[in-house]
Amino acid sequence: MSLDLGDIDPRFPPEAYSLVMRAVHAALPSSTTPGGHVTPRDIAKALHNLACTEFGAGARSRLAELRITSWDDIRMIVFLMIKSGFLNQQPGDDLADFQGSFEFPATGS
Repeated sequence: MSLDLGDIDPRFPPEAYSLVMRAVHAALPSSTTPGGHVTPRDIAKALHNLACTEFGAGARSRLAELRITSWDDIRMIVFLMIKSGFLNQQPGDDLADFQGSFEFPATGS
């Protein structure tokens, strides 16, 4: 998937946005929410699975290189992608839904 990431905030490298976008798309088939909508938990779980599959035991390190280490990082990337028009926000969506605890495992497990 090719995205023009030139206008998105530089706090995260382009690869971080691409990975989150792929996680959103990966979460779509498993979403139980009508209309192809995914929840923050769906996105985080899909991101975790993609990172473990692609980066194996180095998933946590690679995500840290991409500056994705917490829920807040995922939330910020999603927010920036919504703001830039790459993702749509639906009525009732709230970025506060990303609050909570989500830790990426130290290994690819």
